[in-house]
Amino acid sequence: MTNIQANGEVSHGTFERVRAGIYKETNIPNTPEEQQALDGFVNMLTESNSDAVEIPNVAAGKYVKNLWNASFGMLSALTRLTPLQWLQDDSSFKYAEETISEMMNELLQTSV
Repeated sequence: MTNIQANGEVSHGTFERVRAGIYKETNIPNTPEEQQALDGFVNMLTESNSDAVEIPNVAAGKYVKNLWNASFGMLSALTRLTPLQWLQDDSSFKYAEETISEMMNELLQTSV
């Protein structure tokens, strides 16, 4: 997980969550070669104790990640608080809830 330190520097911790797939414009099954490459990649990560899974629609997974980065991540960067910190504080949460809602609505309107 990314954390902002007291001196303003960003520290990248050990938290990671890899969602892997074969990007395709249509929802067609992976070829045997694609599946073999994907399986090998995910297995390599999980064998090194990373959190990695295959997802059938990697484009949707990327969109979810973009929503996270554009809302929770951006708000954390602007407030210099972790999501947990502003989620636990009532006044920060009220501001965060309204801001994230507006950000997500804007993303949804511009993504079509």
